Amino acid sequence: MSSLKFITVLVPALNESKTLKELYERTKKSIGSDWEFEFIVIDDGSTDDTFEILEELCRHETNIIAVRHYRNIGKSLALMQGFDMAKGEAVVTIDADLQDHPEFIPGLLEKLEEGYDLVNGWRVDRQDKFIKKMISHLFNILTKVILSSRLHDINCGLKAMRRRVYTKLRLRGDFHRLIPVIAEMQGFRVTEFPVKHSKRLQGKSRYPLIRYTGILDMLSLRIGGDDRPWRSFHAFIKPAFVFFILAAGCLFIWLFLNTGDMRTDENTRVLSTLTGVFGLWCFFLSTIFPLMGLHLDIMTRYGQLKDWRTKQIDKIIGLMIDD
Repeated sequence: MSSLKFITVLVPALNESKTLKELYERTKKSIGSDWEFEFIVIDDGSTDDTFEILEELCRHETNIIAVRHYRNIGKSLALMQGFDMAKGEAVVTIDADLQDHPEFIPGLLEKLEEGYDLVNGWRVDRQDKFIKKMISHLFNILTKVILSSRLHDINCGLKAMRRRVYTKLRLRGDFHRLIPVIAEMQGFRVTEFPVKHSKRLQGKSRYPLIRYTGILDMLSLRIGGDDRPWRSFHAFIKPAFVFFILAAGCLFIWLFLNTGDMRTDENTRVLSTLTGVFGLWCFFLSTIFPLMGLHLDIMTRYGQLKDWRTKQIDKIIGLMIDD
């Protein structure tokens, strides 16, 4: 007899109108009568007719809740929006693109029944382009090295977690990729479950291949824990990179001005001095900015309030009101 009675299936969606109906129907068929479930979709600022499709579904189904954001605020905050609304004893997260199969949801839930707090999907035969798989593989290696993760596929969108896990998560930035590690750091039991993966048939991926922010989040999480709301580290890294480029440019100019006969010219010596001083100043800023950002990332803990997330909602349909 299952100890889990009511499940929340949480779907972050961005321009996925062509797959939502099929995703819901396959989810409903997979879960069957074994569990009651609610189906929450967070439309994170779609520009296609995603929300119109959700409105149509809500007219025929009573267990669908659809939330539309005014603008795209990112997957981590979209998930947090869903966690705020979820009533399930467990939440299953799944992407709307149908690359992950909802038919594996029962397997994840059965794994939870064994006593685990979070079960992470493991795409053992991932159907993506070679370069995308290689970059993902590198990211998994980095999570093993930096965060001591034991999982093979940290960023799989198909996950199941108990209520005591998802109510304690405080995601921002790109921390949705690190949910299993965050859960482990909080003392929860985490495991993985092999799942099937398909090629993307509709739409396109909205994530760049080079996701340096994920690496920054790993470093931030490793040093300061997970309870930080803003991405100060990310914000300070960007100007630091600009100053580093300026410092490198000044170095080349300084070397050029100090070669050959140009060193004897008085104007050249003045320009060389000014270039050198400006270059040192830029190098100093390129070094100090990341440290400042990391410090603020660790110290600012209360900025991402639930009230702020609520203000991002444009419309909610299908909301089930408690008696």
